[in-house]
Amino acid sequence: MRRVLMLLVALALPASVFAQSNAFAVFGNHASFSTTSATDPVEDVTVDIKFESKTGYGVSYDRFLSPNLSVQFLGQRLRADSRVVASGGGISLSQDLGSLDLNQFDAALHWHFGSGNFRPYVGGGIGSIQGATLRIPPEVTGDVEESVKFDNKVTWVADAGIDWRVTPNASVIFTAKYMPYSTGVGAEPGDLIQRLKLDPLTYAAGFSWRF
Repeated sequence: MRRVLMLLVALALPASVFAQSNAFAVFGNHASFSTTSATDPVEDVTVDIKFESKTGYGVSYDRFLSPNLSVQFLGQRLRADSRVVASGGGISLSQDLGSLDLNQFDAALHWHFGSGNFRPYVGGGIGSIQGATLRIPPEVTGDVEESVKFDNKVTWVADAGIDWRVTPNASVIFTAKYMPYSTGVGAEPGDLIQRLKLDPLTYAAGFSWRF
């Protein structure tokens, strides 16, 4: 009797529930970062810390819980060049500050719209920033390369994307992901900038394979 019930359930469910319930993706990314600014009310000087994205990379794994709902696990490396800009009295000075590398991990639920070859999705979940490091070169320090470690932090993430199926199993993907993130910089109490607000907004493109 148990086998008969299982057979009836299997026949009642659509075949799409069982087919292609996993996807693995590789991609390249670029990120935009917030600019952290502070103004010295005595000297009337504004200091900006800016980050300019370099190409990063990442991988993701999706497990489909239904034809339209999936849970995704993602890891990616974000990279950027940084510089400090001081301006005041009509004068602006800029100095390269070094290169930033950070690792972003998240787990998110995605809702996929439609059922054709062109499927957008939206989602959200929990994420973390790990191993964020600013490497300051010798020409800036005047001595040897220095590394500044930023805070590891757990936060939330929101994302959206498009899955464009080009074969029954292969897709081209385009995604956007936002994760709020700020970090202390180990500054002295009197320093203008005590924290950096990065808030990376990441754009990615790559390939996904269903199996």
